[in-house]
Amino acid sequence: MTRRGPDPSTHAALSGVDRPPSPCPKGRTRQPVAHSEGVTMTTRTNARTQFLTDIYVCALEGGIGYWSTCIEYRWSTTQRAVIEDLEDAVHEITLDTIARGINAVADGSVAVSDHLRNLIRAASRSNDAGDVDAIAADVIAQAGIYGEVIYG
Repeated sequence: MTRRGPDPSTHAALSGVDRPPSPCPKGRTRQPVAHSEGVTMTTRTNARTQFLTDIYVCALEGGIGYWSTCIEYRWSTTQRAVIEDLEDAVHEITLDTIARGINAVADGSVAVSDHLRNLIRAASRSNDAGDVDAIAADVIAQAGIYGEVIYG
């Protein structure tokens, strides 16, 4: 039997107990670091990591539930979630997914309203997720997963 829904061990994360503080002070933007295998990884400031984590949590706890089922969810150590969408496709969501979604919305490659694009751009520039609500977090997650907004 396949268990659907979050792992019971993540109850604290789902209930908001011991949730990380939000928002964080302003910080620098991320900078890529080249590795010997030719893979470029991203190193982030604490402020940027907290900003992306805040959006990650908002998306998983409030934004994407109408089109996905969370199979696995972690935010306290390595931010990683596994979801299944309405088409039964399984996707992994990490901070890289959120960053990719923010960039896609901000650079105009994903169609969203000007208001939402400007809100996400401003939040990204200041590393302040205070104005990013569940709707914006949903759009960011979809942009990061699909490269477009499919649901909503």
